[in-house]
Amino acid sequence: YTADELLDEGKKRAYEIVKDRYEEEIARDIAEKVALGAIRYSFLKVNAEKEMVFDWEKSLSFEGDSGPYIQYAYARANRILEKNPIDKNWNSKYGLEHPKEKMLMKKIIEWEVILEQAYKNRAPNIIANYLVELAGEFNKFYVDCRVSGVEKDQEEGRKRLVRIYLEVMKRGMNILGIPIIERM
Repeated sequence: YTADELLDEGKKRAYEIVKDRYEEEIARDIAEKVALGAIRYSFLKVNAEKEMVFDWEKSLSFEGDSGPYIQYAYARANRILEKNPIDKNWNSKYGLEHPKEKMLMKKIIEWEVILEQAYKNRAPNIIANYLVELAGEFNKFYVDCRVSGVEKDQEEGRKRLVRIYLEVMKRGMNILGIPIIERM
């Protein structure tokens, strides 16, 4: 494959995955972003000194170690805040209480160290692997911790945790050139 052929093939395959969920124009836009994210992530997740084998099925998967998995976790979190925006007037304190909240925050806190390691080692794979781990922690949080429809302090605290997660994901995705999809 040339780079253009790889992207064209990725768009076709991604379109087949998303075409039944969206209007055609939206599906084509998402398919292009998913294909680009899948290809970039697949190449960047591997240490430059190692040999890699490109696998379309794994690369386009919305589960596990893939660009679309990262994109979907971002879109899912974005949707939470889109449906239920942060109350800017809320000023109480909420300490992270649930173990999944704490695990997500611990992973978020690692960001600066990860960024420094990737820079010092000239290794974008460090960021790529971190983003998959961060998306995994978010998905565990998402399953176990309701954000809306809970007590006000807990809801606002969790929405702020989601916002911080989105900020870190966005920075990492931008560094790697993985397109951000606001809604999927």
